[in-house]
Parts: sequence; structure tokens; C-alpha cells
Amino acid sequence: MDPKTPEAPPESIPIEEAPPPEALPVLSPLDLLREAKEKREPVPGVVVSQRGSVGLDVDLGGGFVVLCPMDEVDLRHQKNPGKLVGQQLLFQVKEATPEEILLSQRRQLAIESDVRALKARERATPGAVLTGKVVRIRPHGVYVDIGGIEGFIRRPDLAEEAPADPGEAVTMGEEIQVKVLEIRHDPVKGDRILVSRKALLPSAWERATEGIAVGQKLSGKILRVMEWGGLLVELLPGVTGRVRREALSPEGFPRPEGLTAGDSVEVEVVAIHRETQKISLRRLPGEKEVAEVDARRAARRAERERAKLPAHERLSVGEIVEATIDRLEPYGAFVKIAGGGRGMIHVSEAALGKDETLEKALPPGTKLRVAVIEIATEPSPRIRLSRAAVSAVEGGQKVESYLAQKALLAAAAPRHRPLPPRRERRPAPEARGERRPRDEGRSPREEKPGKLGTLGDLFKAKLAAKKG
Repeated sequence: MDPKTPEAPPESIPIEEAPPPEALPVLSPLDLLREAKEKREPVPGVVVSQRGSVGLDVDLGGGFVVLCPMDEVDLRHQKNPGKLVGQQLLFQVKEATPEEILLSQRRQLAIESDVRALKARERATPGAVLTGKVVRIRPHGVYVDIGGIEGFIRRPDLAEEAPADPGEAVTMGEEIQVKVLEIRHDPVKGDRILVSRKALLPSAWERATEGIAVGQKLSGKILRVMEWGGLLVELLPGVTGRVRREALSPEGFPRPEGLTAGDSVEVEVVAIHRETQKISLRRLPGEKEVAEVDARRAARRAERERAKLPAHERLSVGEIVEATIDRLEPYGAFVKIAGGGRGMIHVSEAALGKDETLEKALPPGTKLRVAVIEIATEPSPRIRLSRAAVSAVEGGQKVESYLAQKALLAAAAPRHRPLPPRRERRPAPEARGERRPRDEGRSPREEKPGKLGTLGDLFKAKLAAKKG
């Protein structure tokens, strides 16, 4: 094909025309009302007039006016239906025939009530809190509308103290908060929903404990000392708390003794359990206990500081200390003092028994209690101790008095021990003209032949034999 030759126009494609849509059927107002009746759909309308005691004329739109009979009007407005003129309401179609078209407001209200009741039943589960309106008051209780269904409040559940007449607790039409207790299923009478107003009211315990908070310090009276060692304490009339055994005293304080019912105690609120209406407490120590503990703590601090000092500065005359025998000397014993330092016990202060020595009474390593009777710093620090003075010091006697008394006893005692009386010597038996007892019955020694009588004779015999 020659490129200069113009292309032939494409063949035209015939366009098929779409068939016209089928005409939708046009429903008449009567058909629309019949369909609404079958589906139970609400029909809106405006009340335009009252037709005497016959009913109300309702304009459904476009000047299409239909009658709502008086017995199908809401019961609340049957006595004065004229108040509904000019209002737009919803109706159900009661009749829809060529001969008669009737509307019903009561049926529409019943359907709405059923819907509300269904939703209310879904909400009315045990424990749920709902708003209700008092609709009937009876001697045995009160009926409340809780959104399309009725709940019943028994007389004891109206208030904390059951009223003799339920009308004293509530009034008709009053809106109140209620709590669903249970739903009782009855196949004949239907479900019965029990609700309570009392469950939502603050109890006497809650009202009494409104001013009590955790950490608050209160004064209470012991009602009972429990077997397990705790306390039951009355904080307010009708309000009690418990002090557990481990909460009787803070850390560092001794366990109190002698607590009895009727005693007053200071406590601190640890926890408030409103569900079980219980209060946990801990006892606070009194001023006397605090002062005693502070004094003990101060004494321990002073003792620790004192323990850092050397023995001659740490100890004082008259103090009784623990010691251990370290070394013995003829004049006394050297000891190690508990807490550091050394001292000496003179043998006169060792409290030895009769015929008792230092080595026997106080061998090295012996632990004993001794009293400090002298502390000297010049020319060097030294501490003199006494085992004998311990009983005197513990009995209340001062060291100065003990030493003075001992000095008086030493001065009154003789300086030397008296010699025993000398026994008279008896003269020798020979002087008395008697033979000695050992010589009785014996004759002078006779020389036996062949033997020398003395060493001198033996020596002479050996010398003669040597010369010969």
C-alpha cells in the first residue's frame, strides 16, 4: 500500500440500543400501608385534629388523613387526647383495606416497650447497677421500672434498717439507683428481677469510717487480747480494728507485756478493707517505751564510743569487768581485760583459799570477774584489780571503803607470825640411867674370826699385805 494513499475509514460498528428499564410499579398509599403492616414498620404521622370521642385524625403526608381510634391512643392521653394535636408521632397500621384504614399508637408503644425491655434484660445481670423509677408501692416492697422491665425491691432491701412502711423510704415516680441481686425464672409468671437499693447505700460502718484514712494515728480501747497474740481495738462506736502479733511493736522495740482489755492504746491505720469491713492497725509505742528505747540506744552508742578508748580511760574505779589470766608471777597475776587492756591482781587480792596457790587457783586461761580498785596514769598507765573485792562492790560497798577496811585489818594484824611454843627436851636415856631401847637385849659386838671389825682394821690389813 502506498503510504501516501490515505487509509480507508474503519467500518462503523452498529451500537445496540439498551432496552428501556422496566417501569417500577407505582404503589398506592394503600399498598404501602399493607406492606408496613406486614413488616410491623412504624408509620410517621402528624395529629391534625380530634374527632370527638371517635379518635384522632392523622396526616400521613400529602393530605392523606387516616383515623387512629381512641382506644388505640396511648392510655396516658386518652382522657385528654387534644394535647396530641400538632405532634408528630409513630403509629402501627391496624387495618389497611379499601373499606377501612386504621392506625394504632398503643401497638407502636408496645413494640417500643418490648425493644426497651429486651435491651434492659440484656443489661439486667446480677451485680449490674441500673436507674429505676418507682411505679408501685406495696406493703411487702416496691416495684421499679428499670427501662421497660420491672424490678422488685423487697422491704429489707430498701434501706439499711427495713422501714415498717415502704412508702417511708421512697415515693411514687422517684428515680433511684438499684443493684440487680438475682433473676428468678418462673415459666408461669415469667422472670422476676430482684433489685436492691440498700446495696448501693453507704452502711453505718462506711459512714462511720469516712473520716479514717490509711496512715492516720488514732487512740483506741482494747476490747480483747486474741489467743494468737494480737489485739482487737475499738476505734469508734461500732468500728473495730485488728493489730496482728507482728504489728504490736515497731522494729527495735520489745514486745509489750501486760496488755489487757480496757487499756488505751495508740494505733496507726495500715489498711482499710471496705469489702470485708475490716481495718488493719499497728500499735504505736507509748512515751515511756520510746524514752526507754532511746535511753538504751544512747547507752549502746556511748558503749561503742567508750570501747574505742584505752582501758585506763574506759574503766572507772569500782567497775566490775571480765578478765582472763594471762601470766603468773610470785606476787600476783597479770590478766587481759575484756574489751582491751591489761591489769594486775596482787596475790593479796586473789581471794585464795587455805593452802591454795596462784598456780592452783588461777592457772593461765582462767576467766574470772574482777573489780577495778586503782587506775594510775603516772609514770605509765596501770590498772590494779581485785578478785576479793567483787562481792563487796556488788553488795554496794565502795572501793575506798573496802581498801580502808582492809588497811585497818592489816595494821591490827601482827607483823610476824608467832612461833609455836617450844617443847621441853627430855634428857638422854643414859643421863637418866637407862639403856637405850635399841640396845636392849644386845651384847657388845664381838669380833668374828677371819673378819675385820672396822674399816681402819681393813685398811691396815690391806697395807700390811702390800708390804709383805
